[in-house]
Order: sequence, then C-alpha cells, then structure tokens
Amino acid sequence: MNSSVLLGEGFTLMFLGMGFVLA
Repeated sequence: MNSSVLLGEGFTLMFLGMGFVLA
C-alpha cells in the first residue's frame, strides 16, 4: 500500500468528520 493513498484516505475521513461536526 502506498503511504500517499493512506494519507489521502485520512484527509478524506477528516474532511467528512469536520463536515458532520459543522453540519
């Protein structure tokens, strides 16, 4: 697995989490 892929997934999850918190 590429570290960049893991980083991308982490950022996506963080973004979704922030969206849910702000919603």
